[in-house]
Amino acid sequence: MAESGSLEELEQMYLDLIQPNKLIQHFPTDMEFVEWLNLGTADELQWCLKAFEQAELFSHCQLIKQQIDNRG
Repeated sequence: MAESGSLEELEQMYLDLIQPNKLIQHFPTDMEFVEWLNLGTADELQWCLKAFEQAELFSHCQLIKQQIDNRG
C-alpha cells in the first residue's frame, strides 16, 4: 500500500494539472505549452480555452485559440 505522503503528493499533482495557473508552471516555454496543446482533441482545446479564460490567462488563451484555428 502506498504511503499517505505519496498519495497526498499525487493528489496535489493532479490538482495542479487541472488549475491553469498551476498548469502553466510545468511548461518553461510557450513552445512546450503548444506542444502539450497539440496532444489534445479539438473538444479538449475548447474546454482548455474556457478554463484559461476563466483564469484570465489571456496570453495563453491566444496560444490555445491559434491551435484551434490551425486545425480548421
